[in-house]
Amino acid sequence: MPARENVLQAIAYVVNTPDDMDMITDKLTDAKESEDQEGVDMTEVDRAMQALDQGDMPQVRLLLEQSIGARADLSGLDVRHVLQVAPGSSTVSLAAGQDPGTLIVTDELTGRGAWSGSDSALIGIAAAAAAAGVLLGWRFRPAHSIHTLRRRAALAGRSADQKGGG
Repeated sequence: MPARENVLQAIAYVVNTPDDMDMITDKLTDAKESEDQEGVDMTEVDRAMQALDQGDMPQVRLLLEQSIGARADLSGLDVRHVLQVAPGSSTVSLAAGQDPGTLIVTDELTGRGAWSGSDSALIGIAAAAAAAGVLLGWRFRPAHSIHTLRRRAALAGRSADQKGGG
């Protein structure tokens, strides 16, 4: 397996299961022993292994990402076009098959937590406000609808025309 694939898998382990030091170490060892080390800076991998021994997982991730050339988007744009080529690159890496088309592994999204008493209170307040709005709308509705008022205005206009013209 190419060293690049092993480094990508090690990054995935660092992000998703940072306590699994054995798997991270195995992937980094496999990367160092790989015959195909193209596109991987092995000195950064060695530094990442030293940081792993010290338990500095953010530094491990940073060094591994640097070893394969992954970097944060510093273009200043909020959303980059899918086919926009990064400066210095000649091609765009698109997702195809099992290849994700990117070098960066994002952090896991955290959930908002369990349903709490304040959540129930907010739902109750929202339901009471909606019920009060419906009740007040029904209670203070106009005596005549817009359709009825328009019809009366049209009839009054016709009768005024007939009186004035006749």
